[in-house]
Amino acid sequence: MIIKLKKLNKKLISKNYVDWMNNYEITKYLDQHNKKHTITSVTKYVEDINKSKNDFLFGIFVKKTNKYFHAGNIKLGRVNNIHKTGMISLFVGNIDFHNKNIGSTAISKICKIAKNKGLYKVYAGCHKSNIASQKAFLKNSFFKDGVQKKHATVGKKREDFIWYGLFLDK
Repeated sequence: MIIKLKKLNKKLISKNYVDWMNNYEITKYLDQHNKKHTITSVTKYVEDINKSKNDFLFGIFVKKTNKYFHAGNIKLGRVNNIHKTGMISLFVGNIDFHNKNIGSTAISKICKIAKNKGLYKVYAGCHKSNIASQKAFLKNSFFKDGVQKKHATVGKKREDFIWYGLFLDK
């Protein structure tokens, strides 16, 4: 599968994207799961991120039958130019692309972008029950960087939040 990262902009925001953001099963591991999203609110979010000098938001686009489909998003955020670090966050919203290594491939691509920006280390966190994200980070040679005990909730259940890191100087 061919996967491309495209900087998100207003033109790439669709009803499907908004529907993902309002689907609890897709967003249960995101801080966005308890909000009601609209085209207007998602557009404002994308525009605000695009104004930032420390956050870079990309759509994950997958080529299928000679056409690219928006599968999800990945962000290199909280870029700290003093420490040369940045945080990766992502989700695959289009369920047609779940369990197809889309997230893992997108992580690999965003790490190259981070390295080209001169970053030394990237990091990411996920809920303990988010096995797909853990596998995607480990597949990209991330190491377990720490655990925050019972730090997050999924539904009404408290669980650990696991941090992963990757040095980009190799």
